[in-house]
Amino acid sequence: MQHYINDEEFFKKNLSHINKLTGKILAYANIAPVLLACGIFLKLYEMPLFWLVIFSAFLIPFTIVQNILARKCSNQKFVAYFTLFCLEILVSFLGSNARVNTYISCALVPFISCLYFNPKLTLSVNIFSYIGLLVSLWFKSQSAYVLQQPVVSPMYYWIAYGVGFSVEYIFVFIISRFITKRCHDTLKEVYSSNREIKNMQSKIITSFANLVESRDSFTGEHIKRTAIYVELISRQLVKQGDYTNELTEENIQLYVNTAPLHDLGKIRVPDQILCKPSRFTPEEFEKMKIHSEEGYNLINENLTGVESDEFLEVAKVMALYHHEKWNGTGYPNNVKGTDIPLCARIMAAADVLDALLSKRQYKEAMSIDKAMDIFKESSGSHFEPCIVEAVLACKDSIEEVAYAG
Repeated sequence: MQHYINDEEFFKKNLSHINKLTGKILAYANIAPVLLACGIFLKLYEMPLFWLVIFSAFLIPFTIVQNILARKCSNQKFVAYFTLFCLEILVSFLGSNARVNTYISCALVPFISCLYFNPKLTLSVNIFSYIGLLVSLWFKSQSAYVLQQPVVSPMYYWIAYGVGFSVEYIFVFIISRFITKRCHDTLKEVYSSNREIKNMQSKIITSFANLVESRDSFTGEHIKRTAIYVELISRQLVKQGDYTNELTEENIQLYVNTAPLHDLGKIRVPDQILCKPSRFTPEEFEKMKIHSEEGYNLINENLTGVESDEFLEVAKVMALYHHEKWNGTGYPNNVKGTDIPLCARIMAAADVLDALLSKRQYKEAMSIDKAMDIFKESSGSHFEPCIVEAVLACKDSIEEVAYAG
């Protein structure tokens, strides 16, 4: 019943986040050619205008393509390499003109790569950036010779400056590699510790759910199956186009993880009622109904601080509202329609579904076809219509779970 984000998921999300961040940086960088052009017209420095036009002609479409890929491309690792390599080409092009000094810029791309927390990516970028540095110096040496700067020859200029920049670049390489590796290792350590903590939390949650099972074997199997049904129904709702904003992957997993606690309140139901081998009398049923509110109270009293606030909130409303009905005739508060939280509406369907398909001491398991007929009849009364539609669509999968073993 793990519901933490593992380290690989974190690094994937970070990859996408930094790609988008780099896209924003590129968007702001488009101001640079305008500022450079202003400097040329104000005669603050000399720079070939044609060279600036070429630079802009590459920067603008690159920015557009990069931003599209950062938002649409499924392979975000490719986007990272594409972004950093193209950015290095831009920096190298900028440094290839003798009139432009880009001493600090040679470290720009390697240090941006550190944000990805990926040692392999940073190594590749460092190598590519160093090659770009040497290539840009070679082109600069040619223009330096043409401009008759005080150099012996283009080759002398290239070697002299190349050696000097290489010494400096060694520090860029070492520092960027150290930053990336240290951040990466530290994050993995943090997530390893987080995993251990979440595993302990998960065991606590499972222990609570197992308390019910220790008193009522039917309930024990029931909470396991209903968690599966919750996932099936939730995913089918997304396929149907219902509640796509609410039913994110994270929320679906959250619903599945909290589902085993929906009947926790049965711990406070007397044994003679909970374990009764026949149907409840009206008086007994009234006592049984307290388990919804008791479940809410137990979770609130005993799990606060053990789990996240989001987990606790979903677990509490599932426990409290899973016997409410779409038309407002349920219990304990006669809530109706969308006033019933979505997680509880899904849980209600999963709960009834398992009750129909499971054998009890006082009844045999119902056939899948009969259960589906009951759901059809309950559409708009007991259950929200789109949830009924989802249950019917999952018929085969539900049958496999219900009759497994």
